[in-house]
Amino acid sequence: MKRIITCLLLFTFLLVSPMPHAMGSGLKNHPKLILSDYTLSQKHPVAGEEFALTMSFYNTNEEYSARNIKITLSSSALDSNPGSYGIFTPIGSSNTFYFDIIEAQESAEKTVRFSISPSAPSNTYSLFIEIQYENYQGVQLEARETIGIPVMQTPRIMIDDPDVPSEIKMDEGLNLSVGIYNTGRDDLKNVMIEATGNFTADPSRYFIGDFSSGKSDIFSSLLKSEGTGDLNGVVKVTFEDSTGIEHKLEKPFRSYVLPAEADESPDAASKPVNRYHMLSALLLVILIVSVFLRMRREKRARKMHDELKIDE
Repeated sequence: MKRIITCLLLFTFLLVSPMPHAMGSGLKNHPKLILSDYTLSQKHPVAGEEFALTMSFYNTNEEYSARNIKITLSSSALDSNPGSYGIFTPIGSSNTFYFDIIEAQESAEKTVRFSISPSAPSNTYSLFIEIQYENYQGVQLEARETIGIPVMQTPRIMIDDPDVPSEIKMDEGLNLSVGIYNTGRDDLKNVMIEATGNFTADPSRYFIGDFSSGKSDIFSSLLKSEGTGDLNGVVKVTFEDSTGIEHKLEKPFRSYVLPAEADESPDAASKPVNRYHMLSALLLVILIVSVFLRMRREKRARKMHDELKIDE
């Protein structure tokens, strides 16, 4: 009897002992899902706008399929306030999607459209991808992936309209003063402002360099015309956004240059005219004095004549 019981126990042990090994083998060879590739509809999605993210999920296992696949997308909030939205918000769908099955060494693709928070500063933000799935035995498995999405703010820079007089004289300078403002959320780099046209400018350019969001500055220059007639110029601003893309903004201006006023001191052309005037005035004075002296002599002569008559 003991021998029979011993045989039954040994038989049971032989039946049971391979099971952990088999289960371990099954767990060891479970399907593995990875994010094999992704593409963005824009190289640098813009804050406040939309973009599409296309993701490809690949089962690396050579034998086993992955089933009941649930994928959840999430991103960090801009602040910790309750109810604060993430930087990326799905459009037309939730942040979760589902695949029935991905066979061994096969892929499945999904495209999701997102809107970006308009207040997101230029930066690279993380999108978290949580993958939950089952193997052929129904064992729950999971994986996590993270991708970086570079977001940029639309650079916004403003410059004042150049306030110049409609007319200036040739011998006058034109004082140009223009305000410049960074009204966007992006910090700008290599900001340069300059004045160009048919004139000489001192200074002709002003290098601001780094120009933080909300910052302002002033460019002032003295312009000298090269001749009479139309004076045409352009105030030009060049700068780079946080991604290194160069931008340009221009403001034209114009004025009209009149001939210079005549110099008050006599010049070579005016001297003959002035001598003529002086000579004429001198002759007139001489004539007046001559007439006065003649009248005086005649008056004296008459007086003496009258006195002689009285004596007689």
